[in-house]
Amino acid sequence: MTINDVTYLSVYGNDLGKKKNSDIDSISRLANADNAILDFAKRRVFTHKAPSTFYNNVEYIQIPEIAYEDFSEFVILYYPEMFDSEFMLNFHCDGFIANPDSWTDIFLRYDYVGAPFDAGGYQHQICSGNGGFSLRSKKFCTEFKNVYLQSRNYLKSLGNPNEPEDIISCYLLREELEKRGVKFAPFEVASLFCTEHLAYTDRDFYKSFGIHEISPASKKRVKENIFNKEHVKYACRNHRKTTQARRKIQKKIFSFWNFKEKNSS
Repeated sequence: MTINDVTYLSVYGNDLGKKKNSDIDSISRLANADNAILDFAKRRVFTHKAPSTFYNNVEYIQIPEIAYEDFSEFVILYYPEMFDSEFMLNFHCDGFIANPDSWTDIFLRYDYVGAPFDAGGYQHQICSGNGGFSLRSKKFCTEFKNVYLQSRNYLKSLGNPNEPEDIISCYLLREELEKRGVKFAPFEVASLFCTEHLAYTDRDFYKSFGIHEISPASKKRVKENIFNKEHVKYACRNHRKTTQARRKIQKKIFSFWNFKEKNSS
């Protein structure tokens, strides 16, 4: 299968990750995976250290080591320059292609497609989605950078300067990005594209193109092929405090953009 408009891409900036497989060798192996099945425009790994094995079909590009707390800002600012194709498929060490046959060009109708993930009290409570395995257009990366630069100081003033970049784009600045014509995939498309530790239908783990961040609880559910709503409630409960805080931040962000629009007209 040829995906000429998509670059398969990962950024490895530090060794501070808490996950056991969070290392450059995992990234390198994943970048090479399914090479015989999926023909991407390019496969690129941006890394501060060399992997044990270099694969011929993967392009390795050296970058400086990035402090963990600076990683999100780094990728927001430099993603637009990291690929030449119309889209890039970003993956982390815990994100991978699970069902290559589930790829569909429908994904390319949107500027951002990621696994549905819980947002509790956010305006888009469960939406597309998570950045650890996500499809992003050049337009999305460019507009996200521009919007972020205009609101960076304001975001930092809200009290959490290290907010993950997928939270910033998919929740905190989503409304402004949509005003600029960025299209986020709807739930049904996002669910087919990728599933992470919170699955919302019993078919997700078996039909999704990609998988991200599998937890012990979801591994058990995969084995049993059971969709357990109680598990979803339990998992959501763990995010309640951060959800409440982010909801307040989102309201302030929207107020901030409304204020700028009124004063610029």
